[in-house]
Amino acid sequence: MEPRTSPPAARLEAIKRLSEAGIPVGVLARAIIPGLTDHEIPSLVEAAANAGARSAGHVMLRLPYAVAPLFEQWLADHFPGQKR
Repeated sequence: MEPRTSPPAARLEAIKRLSEAGIPVGVLARAIIPGLTDHEIPSLVEAAANAGARSAGHVMLRLPYAVAPLFEQWLADHFPGQKR
């Protein structure tokens, strides 16, 4: 959903390299969208732990003010027919 970010494989490789170098690594999954992306959390945390992450956290999606209608339109465009 986030354009121009590193792909998951590259992020996991960074976790692995940092961890192997003795640098404590944690991961933060955000923005979690209940009913749309929350089911991905267990596999994300498992992959990060397998790569060497020592901790994990999450942040729920927050849609203040004018952002909510923009996101709702994005959902309609990318997930037509999805119940909201």
